[in-house]
Amino acid sequence: MGDVSKIILIGDYALGHDTGTIEIILIGDKIDTVYLKKLQRKLKDIIERTVLFYINSPVQGDGIELYDKNNSESSPNH
Repeated sequence: MGDVSKIILIGDYALGHDTGTIEIILIGDKIDTVYLKKLQRKLKDIIERTVLFYINSPVQGDGIELYDKNNSESSPNH
């Protein structure tokens, strides 16, 4: 997928609304967009929701941080 440093859930799902579209911001370097397009199709088949990936986009409004590479590497459970 690339060197992902953060994953942030935004949009309706971050607000607790199941609208059928899940929006995710990926922050990192060398993100593989070809892989993400394949992943989008698989996820739509499996979870019956559209997943939109935004790469290195600024977070506007409320978002939920799902992953932070800096915090996970210092975690004792990592």
